[in-house]
Amino acid sequence: MATNNTGNGHASPPYPVYRAVYHHNYDIYNEYHALHVKRPGNNNNILLRVRGQERARLNFVVGWNEVDPLLTTTCKWIQQIGWMPQENLAAMKEKCEQVPPPEAQWIGERRIPGARSSRDWVLEAVAALQGGNIMEPLRAGEDNARIYSIGWPEQSRA
Repeated sequence: MATNNTGNGHASPPYPVYRAVYHHNYDIYNEYHALHVKRPGNNNNILLRVRGQERARLNFVVGWNEVDPLLTTTCKWIQQIGWMPQENLAAMKEKCEQVPPPEAQWIGERRIPGARSSRDWVLEAVAALQGGNIMEPLRAGEDNARIYSIGWPEQSRA
């Protein structure tokens, strides 16, 4: 395989992968977690997540993000967690599809103890991607600090 000037051994530079946290309908207590792959160009970012009602089983979906998550009104924060070689994008989708979506998290008005959430799904997907050598971890010295959306209230950054 030909290498480029990044020295990473890939034909093309890898894409940064972020764990992104969004809130539903401007409700700071109702959030979901997703994987965000930032690619150059417009309408080109990939969002992998589980979606649905927490009172029923969630479903795995892949979507396209038109803008940087931090510029949306629903993104709370992002955190870079690794690098995705361009040639591994299809394998990333396949591996994420293999991670079971969370089942229902509520029975009536009572939350089911130990029920998995979108946060759990993202953590399991990241472990599967790294364990399968599909996603590369951050390199030594790279920053993985959370980056907060400018529209997110400072007091809720817990």
